[in-house]
Amino acid sequence: MAVRRKERSTSGGNIYSPIASPNASGNEMIGVYNRRWILLIILCLLTVISNWVCFSMSAIEATASSSYPGLDFSVLVSVFNISNVVSCLFEPFFLRRIGLRRSVVIASFIMLFGNFVKMKNYENYDVTIYGMVAGFILVGLSQPIFQMGALVLAQDWFPSTERSFVTAMLVNSNQIGMVVAYVVGGIVVGEDSSKITPYLQYMTYSSLVCFVASVFLFKSLPPLPPSRSAATKRQKPAVQKSIVSYWKDSFKLMLCKNFNLAIFCYLVSSASANVVSADLSVLLEEDEASNVGTSTVASTFLGFMVIGTVLVGWYLNRTHLYKESSLVLLGLSSVTALASGLCFEYGMFSGFWFFLLFFGLVSGPGMPLNVDLAVEVAYPKEENDVIFVIVVLSNASNTGLIWVCYWLRNVTPIPYLSVLYVLSALSLLTMTSFGCFFTGEYNRIKFDTEKIVSTSLITPRTVFSS
Repeated sequence: MAVRRKERSTSGGNIYSPIASPNASGNEMIGVYNRRWILLIILCLLTVISNWVCFSMSAIEATASSSYPGLDFSVLVSVFNISNVVSCLFEPFFLRRIGLRRSVVIASFIMLFGNFVKMKNYENYDVTIYGMVAGFILVGLSQPIFQMGALVLAQDWFPSTERSFVTAMLVNSNQIGMVVAYVVGGIVVGEDSSKITPYLQYMTYSSLVCFVASVFLFKSLPPLPPSRSAATKRQKPAVQKSIVSYWKDSFKLMLCKNFNLAIFCYLVSSASANVVSADLSVLLEEDEASNVGTSTVASTFLGFMVIGTVLVGWYLNRTHLYKESSLVLLGLSSVTALASGLCFEYGMFSGFWFFLLFFGLVSGPGMPLNVDLAVEVAYPKEENDVIFVIVVLSNASNTGLIWVCYWLRNVTPIPYLSVLYVLSALSLLTMTSFGCFFTGEYNRIKFDTEKIVSTSLITPRTVFSS
């Protein structure tokens, strides 16, 4: 067992350095720094703000319609997602070329500028439409840096015992952003359209704070790596590729059966959460006895997703039981979706809301869990390659499933009921396929725990780069 010594780093933060191990010889060191939590907070806040912008106008749609009579707010979300997908195709290429710090700083400035454009043009309606659309495009272009940088940050700054929790927090910052949109929109704007201006200002000021924080506090790499896999990653020679070559190499991951199964589990969890979130207003229309607003229901549902994510992330940090946890979550998702559908069909709305919130609790954790599992299966492929494939496929599958479920809404006598049954069957099918055919190993964890990092893997050039 390694003996741990606490030392003060000259670059800030504490280093916890294993100095002796029966598995290796020589003076071996890894470093874990307090600064990692500051970087995590900055990246989470940037993700939250970007997703807040995405749903900012949808959350106050009834009030904002009077100020934007010629604008369909679903178009803004579509424009945001399209610019997001375009940016996804190029983000990993630039992240490799300029590093995590510069990428985050540039992306946070683009988001700040996009929010400034929206705020500046609000008073003049003739340019507001174009300014609003332009602002959404700019923020959509910036978001993939925050999303894809999540796994890079987890790998480069956090030890293996913390990576699952970190990934969970970063991935589900999207859900927190949606909660912020509904809560802040409901509190600040409500039914008063004159409050839209300060509402837009809050987004701009929040972006400004995060931009300043990223400029002065964000770093690409710690002086010492937090794990053996992180140290080995630093030693890989930089290979310059064309963007097309990078796309081809990344999508070669889909030739791996176990990788595809992990990705499919992620896509089912992600699409299920998005489909339910998109149709919460329809559910409230069916529950005539309820006087609860859409913002309250949406915030509660998404809040349950975040709670489930934190709990499962904490559990996985200690057990690394990815396959078993994924099977349990998929099974519970199938049961709760079916139960909520049955309660919905027979008018038992108390039971329906209970099971629907439970569905959010168990479907949310499936996203970060299967991101980590995909990275484990694909290792030693870089985590940036994995998240690139995930984000591209996720955007495509979410859009497709939302349209399929929209078409199925009127198949049953009660609108939306068929959607719940589809999600239940899809979760059950995925659980069965995953349980029967997944045979992958946790390659990165196995590599990290095999032996302690040797100083021969660490050179002055890479240790102190930022």
